[in-house]
Amino acid sequence: MTDTLMGGISGLTLNTPTFHDVSVSPGVVNFIYGKNGTGKSTVARAIGDAVEWTENTPPGTKVFIYNEQYINQNVQSYGRIPGVYSISGENVKIRQEMEEKTEQLEALEREEKETGAKLSEVKNRIRDEMESNSRAIWRATSEIRTKYPKAIAEFEDDVDGFAAELAKHEPKEDKFDQIRYDYQMGYESRIPTYVFYKKVPYDLFPKCDLMDVPIINRSDSALAVFFRELGNLEWARKGHEAYGHQEKCPYCGQVLPRDFEERFSASIDEQYARQMEEIAAFATHYEQAAEQVKAIITENRQNKFRSLPKPQYPILADAVMEKLEGNLKKIRTKLESPRAEVYLEKMDTCIQQLNRDADSQNAVMKRHSDSLRDIPKARERCREMIWQLMAFECREILGLRKEISGRSHGERETLEEKYQQITENIAGLKRNIEDLSKSVRDTSVAMERINATLNGNGFTGFRFCEKADEKNAYVLVRSGSIEPAQGLSEGERKFVAFLYFYHTVMDSLQPGDEAVPKIVVIDDPVCSMDSENMSFTASLVREMIGTCLGRYRSSETGNTSNILQMFCFTHNPYFFRWISDPFVQNAEHCFYFEISKSRENISRIERCLADENKTGGKLSNRSPVLDEYQMMWKRFAETGEAQELISVSRSILCHYFILTCHFTGRDILRILLDDNRDAFKSVEDGETPAYNIVSSLLSLIDTEMKGPGTGMYFDMGAVEPDRVRFVMKRIFEILKQEQHYNYMLSLCKA
Repeated sequence: MTDTLMGGISGLTLNTPTFHDVSVSPGVVNFIYGKNGTGKSTVARAIGDAVEWTENTPPGTKVFIYNEQYINQNVQSYGRIPGVYSISGENVKIRQEMEEKTEQLEALEREEKETGAKLSEVKNRIRDEMESNSRAIWRATSEIRTKYPKAIAEFEDDVDGFAAELAKHEPKEDKFDQIRYDYQMGYESRIPTYVFYKKVPYDLFPKCDLMDVPIINRSDSALAVFFRELGNLEWARKGHEAYGHQEKCPYCGQVLPRDFEERFSASIDEQYARQMEEIAAFATHYEQAAEQVKAIITENRQNKFRSLPKPQYPILADAVMEKLEGNLKKIRTKLESPRAEVYLEKMDTCIQQLNRDADSQNAVMKRHSDSLRDIPKARERCREMIWQLMAFECREILGLRKEISGRSHGERETLEEKYQQITENIAGLKRNIEDLSKSVRDTSVAMERINATLNGNGFTGFRFCEKADEKNAYVLVRSGSIEPAQGLSEGERKFVAFLYFYHTVMDSLQPGDEAVPKIVVIDDPVCSMDSENMSFTASLVREMIGTCLGRYRSSETGNTSNILQMFCFTHNPYFFRWISDPFVQNAEHCFYFEISKSRENISRIERCLADENKTGGKLSNRSPVLDEYQMMWKRFAETGEAQELISVSRSILCHYFILTCHFTGRDILRILLDDNRDAFKSVEDGETPAYNIVSSLLSLIDTEMKGPGTGMYFDMGAVEPDRVRFVMKRIFEILKQEQHYNYMLSLCKA
């Protein structure tokens, strides 16, 4: 597969005390995993010596090796990263200017610190006063906030924010009813349905000019004279209307004269009859109008909408009804006594008042109804009115708040302007120093980039500084100190060395290295590192791998990466998976190797390929690092000791059937030793009974298991390992997990 290399190492031959004439054909990116002591560092050191190069390897290709030797050469015990610098008059002038600006920067930083302390003091004083004021405002608005909580929900637990927001609103006292209804519409889940008040028509009641005029019968017939003498003409007329037109008198029962109707009609003059008919018709129309008014008022009384705390409509309606009943009574009196002079109460004024109140109610309902079409506007209007009302309730406290702010504004503004100016000057000096530093081709560039990497990774305990007694040398110092770090841990030391190595490879820190083709070798960089450093280091390694592979991707023909090839060695399984898992599918360019050592102290290195490669299928990688469960199966497949096999078999059964498949120990015991007892009968004389082996395997799976075999023990030395494996296979078959058994063994054989 080395024909994919666009320059680099095509072959490696190893002859060392533990490697005997071992040949390796590497790929573009090579991941090599092996435990400590297997020979990883030996292979790493051999790269560059006993190697074969491809024909198209660019001239001047350089091997960059990160290993213990690199750490010792580049990071001294006190943490110094030495370097060789090109000295010139231009660089001296640049460094002098850098020193001047650095002194100015330090002075400004001291001034910044002092000004910042004063500004903090002023802000703290203002903050305390404002917080006290905010609490007073919070207490003063408690009733309104409790009544309308949804309108200020965003400030439920923010006293200071509430007070600051309240100060922005104009104090206003009124609009309680508008607030109540807008709040109901904008925030409550129940939206009212409005039925508008009906109005009483002004021209509903008829008029009659005869009500205050005495009506007298002026007929001179004998019967009329008789009725006038008795004064009961109306009584007779009403009786005639009710019981007339009969052959007999309804009172005495005698037969009436044939001309009685003519005599009775003659007893009432024509004008009297006409006037009485007019009054009767008026009475009928008035009663009909009264019934219509009563129906309108009754319907309006049932309307639950009230725009005022003390509604006026019921009071006005009572007045109308009272006058109406009085007029009806007077009309009945006129009908009974036509001679009486009756004066009716005028209904216009009270009906106008009643209708005006109905119009007022309808107008409010219409506003509310219209607002329902745009609830957000109603909600915003309600919210603003509530803020204005709260501002009115605590206007004196808000005035004090404004006074506090104004009193402190001048002092604070002066300090803030000064602090801002100092900050800008510091930023300008830092930019100048950075620009000057970039123009010097020495390890100061590495110092700056590594410091930035440390800061970016959350390291604040140490940094790089220029060594006082050795110009152009840089040391690691702890925070708050200018002395070289004495207590740098081994993990920190390796981490810093790797950062320097990373920037050397990726950024070409050394003069003339910009175009040098590189072979990168990384030998176990994470020894003694904590998980955070290890994760960050892995991300940097992946970045270098990506840069290297970019050279070989057909879609990136313009890639200018100078990393030709990479070798990554590690004993740490987590680090190995972190750097290699993203590339496991790229079997064309990424090769996986495992280094191991036999009991005879012979090391070997093998490429890790999946099973299909052995049958002529497409090449695919296999990671040599297994997880804990896979390691159990590997031990199960490889061990030849019965005691170890029994132990690992128990672990597999517990891990898979108890923890993964959620069997209980009782269920397994019943299925295997009761329901399928015959499946474990011995098949040959002299063999340990399979039933005994099953009992032993199950004896410690569930501490609460009771039943046959849980206390059965026998000599493990007499058990053949293949017999145990036979029993394990039968267990998986009976529990219908044979496919899982075969799959896990296939992984071990890959």
